[in-house]
Amino acid sequence: MMKSSAAGSPFIIDTQLSGYGSHSRYVRLKCGIRVYMDVPAGICPNCGHTHTELPDFIRPYKHYESSVIQEVVNGKSTDICEADESTMKRWKREHQRMAPHVETLLRTVLSASVTSY
Repeated sequence: MMKSSAAGSPFIIDTQLSGYGSHSRYVRLKCGIRVYMDVPAGICPNCGHTHTELPDFIRPYKHYESSVIQEVVNGKSTDICEADESTMKRWKREHQRMAPHVETLLRTVLSASVTSY
C-alpha cells in the first residue's frame, strides 16, 4: 500500500493506494539533462482509478522540473530553460488563469485552520 498525492489529478488524495506497479516517466532537469525514472502507480479504492505517485520536483502533465517552470512563470531568466517560447508562454497563461482559483483555495484553507483553533 502506498499513500498518494495523486499526481494524476490536481488535488491531493489522502488515501492508501493498492500497489499496482510503475511506469517510466521522463523529466528535464534544470541543467537540461533528460532523466528517465520509474514512478510508482496504485489503484485508489475509492474511485478505482490508477494514480501515479510523482516526486515533488515534477508537476503533473509536465516534463520540465518544477523549479524551471516556476522560474519562467516568475519572470526570472529563461536562458536556463530549453523549452520553446510557446511552451513558456503557455506556462505563464496557465499560471495567470489558475492564480485566482489557487488564491481562493488558500484563503479557504487558512480561514478553516484559523477557526478550528
